[in-house]
Amino acid sequence: MTVKIHSTKLITIKPAAAKHIKHYMEKNHAPGLFLHVKKSGCSGFKYNPQPATQNDLDNPENKIFTEGEACVVVTKEDLPKLAGIKIDYVTENLGWKLVYINPKAENLCGCGESFSLKQEQKSTKPEPAG
Repeated sequence: MTVKIHSTKLITIKPAAAKHIKHYMEKNHAPGLFLHVKKSGCSGFKYNPQPATQNDLDNPENKIFTEGEACVVVTKEDLPKLAGIKIDYVTENLGWKLVYINPKAENLCGCGESFSLKQEQKSTKPEPAG
């Protein structure tokens, strides 16, 4: 089956993150990183990265993004929550971790584990008279 790679403009994988994801894929014998957003935490949503399976890559409903040899798989349902996200791998305290810079996220909880989504801007057009 041919795998369709989607625009990297929807999801940006920074070089340090790509290197980490490639290592993660090798360590887990996985063809990619499956990035899911699940309802959780005090702010509403949480990123839930898991090893992707070949079935995840073959599923035509899923979207695939690559940077070098790194591959990130996202469901069609999660893509609106993740569009515009930048994935990076940074030093924090005494360790390293993947970070998700999501322009649609707000209200991060104190522990940094969960977030809420910004409300869509409502139209300023007046309602038609009826």
